Amino acid sequence: MTDDSGAGITRENALLLLREHLNNEKLVAHCLASEAIMRALAVKFEKDQDMWGIAGLLHDLDYEITGEDSASHGAISAKILGEKGVSFEIADVIKKHNAEGLGLVRSTLFEHALTCAESITGMIVATALIYPDKKISSIKVDDLVKSHM
Repeated sequence: MTDDSGAGITRENALLLLREHLNNEKLVAHCLASEAIMRALAVKFEKDQDMWGIAGLLHDLDYEITGEDSASHGAISAKILGEKGVSFEIADVIKKHNAEGLGLVRSTLFEHALTCAESITGMIVATALIYPDKKISSIKVDDLVKSHM
């Protein structure tokens, strides 16, 4: 499952792992959207796109196990990822996307970026639903900002 990028897993294997743990297609779509946002943020901040993208893709790996149990969400993912040889950095940032529930503190750009990226996906989908064609591709950034400010 490992790769040479430092992530400890390839994007292809990360997607297989995600599908192994998540059956809800809306949740899978949320994870894919989070990956896309994280990859874009990695470009913006000149960070490793694979590391950031894989973190976005796998951040809710344990959701169907933990549900809304904030006392374990993220921690279970980190354990699974550690057992699969995924980098500590990715496992830790995934754990910290639920810092409040786990009593942890976010301190790095990577940690804050993942939390923001995965949170904004819902706002993007909600905005798309008010468009006549209900397509994300129709959203304009100004409309996204206006509809949620």
